[in-house]
Amino acid sequence: MFNNIFQPLFFNQYIISPRTWLHTIPYNMKVYLILVYLFFLPYLHDIYIIISIILYLLIIRNLALPQKHIFHLKHIVIIVSTIFLHNYILNIDKQGMNYANTIVVYHKLPISIFYSIPIYIFRSTIIYIIYISLLKILYSTTKYENIIKCCVKQTTYNNYQSKYTPHQNILIIILASQYIILLAQKIHLLLQAIRLRNTKSYYLYFYSLHYLLNIVILDIYNLASFIHIRKIYINYD
Repeated sequence: MFNNIFQPLFFNQYIISPRTWLHTIPYNMKVYLILVYLFFLPYLHDIYIIISIILYLLIIRNLALPQKHIFHLKHIVIIVSTIFLHNYILNIDKQGMNYANTIVVYHKLPISIFYSIPIYIFRSTIIYIIYISLLKILYSTTKYENIIKCCVKQTTYNNYQSKYTPHQNILIIILASQYIILLAQKIHLLLQAIRLRNTKSYYLYFYSLHYLLNIVILDIYNLASFIHIRKIYINYD
């Protein structure tokens, strides 16, 4: 059950090929626009959320990305947005009937488990799906080093009391994120090796954990030595 433990991480989601028009957009503009839009998204009116869904579907339609990256999200957005739009129009009709008191309406509204759900639930679901979808597009078309660079530059721009410069912070974060990728791959290989042996021996898990800890200690030593040597080289350059 630990095989997919690192799947939520965005480090390995960047798509090298095929390249799309989103790859050509400057990464800082792309990161800032998406983050600003996601910040204001919960405060937008319902009609603007519907427009956002339409724009998102048009972008997905024009992207030459593999279907496994966008297939399920696209269909979820279509299904939920259809129900959301139906409830939105239904609420408009109900509001219009409040002003027509002299007109007797004999039309019976269909009642189902979906249409009886409050519209704010669909609104929250749509906002969550848009969040996940836009972040997935960002991670698929932007290298995570560039995303980290944008975030770190903004957080350390006015922090003059920091012990490290922004460039040092970026270097530390990038090295740490790269090591997380390598560590996740090593854990995945260890779990696959245990599964291939088709055994449930706890001793095997114990020795695997001991082996993994030794690897981590050795990697930390090598990484610290590399950083130290590089720092001395830069100081004497």
